[in-house]
Amino acid sequence: MNGYWLELGMVVFIALFCLGLYQEHVAHRRRNKNIIDEAFRNAMVQHGIENVETRQERIHLGNRGGIANRPFEVHRILHSAPDRWFVYMHVEYSDPVLVAISEQRAMSALNSKG
Repeated sequence: MNGYWLELGMVVFIALFCLGLYQEHVAHRRRNKNIIDEAFRNAMVQHGIENVETRQERIHLGNRGGIANRPFEVHRILHSAPDRWFVYMHVEYSDPVLVAISEQRAMSALNSKG
């Protein structure tokens, strides 16, 4: 009977530990999303871009801990009417980059599968 309570205690401890790790993972991704959104808004204001449409977006929110520690990465193709195109890139621990590109380059990027 004493062994049963010990095993039950271990199972509960492991379950709570795993739940705590999962909650920290979710909180980390949420923080990254907030950082990404704020940096994007700041870049748009800094470059005087008011109306922009995101035509393609690839976001990897990243993770941390253990072997798979990866920073977040953001890649966006943006269109500002009537004929302005941009690529926006942001990797964690670095400043975001916003570069004007040609419509031809934007269409090439939008049509690529990579």
